[in-house]
Amino acid sequence: MIHILVSSNHLTCVQWKDENSKSSLTAYSFKPFKAKNASSVFSPKELLIDISAALKSVKKELSFEGEKIFVTVPDEFCDSVVSQCDDDMSEADGWEYSKWSINQRNVSTDNLTYEYFGRAFIAETKTIFSIRVSSVLCESLKMSIQEMGGEPVWMGTESSAYYGLNPSRGVTVFANDKNGYSYYHYSKNCINVK
Repeated sequence: MIHILVSSNHLTCVQWKDENSKSSLTAYSFKPFKAKNASSVFSPKELLIDISAALKSVKKELSFEGEKIFVTVPDEFCDSVVSQCDDDMSEADGWEYSKWSINQRNVSTDNLTYEYFGRAFIAETKTIFSIRVSSVLCESLKMSIQEMGGEPVWMGTESSAYYGLNPSRGVTVFANDKNGYSYYHYSKNCINVK
């Protein structure tokens, strides 16, 4: 298995194998991006040039052939929203409302298409957590991984990756960023992002 962590200025790959209920690290690679992003605004098209070069360099060090690949991207590469659903809304209505909400809050001026992911908590709290990520980023990463012989099985944000550490109890994450802190709370009943 390989975990690819993408950031705005580097790519990290960690390879491990599971044997006898134990995980052991087999390879590690850290590749800083050569280009310095002049803009502080996330641009998937500009970032993909750096990611592609870094992945080609990593391929020289470790084999992706037949490996399951997990990808983590920073939360700031995505737009997210937690939508409160009315009592008479179906889950399908809730998803449509959530997509509409995220598009209203984060108006796209770059003519990009997006993919939407999330999780519904209709039975517990009548909320839906959804994220919107550039299709260019998702599809390009997926194609690059497949071209190197890997099988992309999961892609998510950094904060959602923490949820996997303890999904039955949940987790709270305070992430330091340039403007202070971001707050993420994941549990089996809800997701809060502030």
